[in-house]
Amino acid sequence: MAEEKDELEEKEEQEEVSYAKEEGPKLSSKLVKILMLVAAFIVGIILMIIISNIVYNIKTKGETAVQERIWAPGVTPKKEPFQTLHLDPFRLNLNDPTGANPVFIQLEIALAYESNNIKLQTELLNRKFEIRDTIITLISSKTYEDLNTPDKIRSFKKEIQRQVNSLLINGLIEDIYIIDFNAIPKQ
Repeated sequence: MAEEKDELEEKEEQEEVSYAKEEGPKLSSKLVKILMLVAAFIVGIILMIIISNIVYNIKTKGETAVQERIWAPGVTPKKEPFQTLHLDPFRLNLNDPTGANPVFIQLEIALAYESNNIKLQTELLNRKFEIRDTIITLISSKTYEDLNTPDKIRSFKKEIQRQVNSLLINGLIEDIYIIDFNAIPKQ
């Protein structure tokens, strides 16, 4: 009888195992299908994000980062500041053909140029003494009457700019900044 009991228990265990084997694969195949659908959904979302990012980058490539603004009438947009080369102060006498009114001038200027032009920056440093010589020659040819009003000083700045630009190969000076300007009559 004990043997029959053992045999019955073994048959029941085998039936449970076979029952579990039949149910196991069915549950796991359903689970695999669900996981595959979830994975496909996630991959689809990632692909959509990547493709939209690529399209956006292609569309905006070549466009500048400057945003379009609506400006009020008479207002102009501001520009990025120029790179500057500060020259040592100029101290010399202005031209006085009669000798009756000698004037001593102190002038300090900076040359303004585009900041991304490395070749021009190097050229300006290499030609610094040549530029100073050109400006000294120009200043010494001027009289007090040539520099005694704001309009004449603006014209003088343009003249310095033209003279310096005539020396340069790798770019242009965009502006001349006057840092200090004193015309002192000698007594």
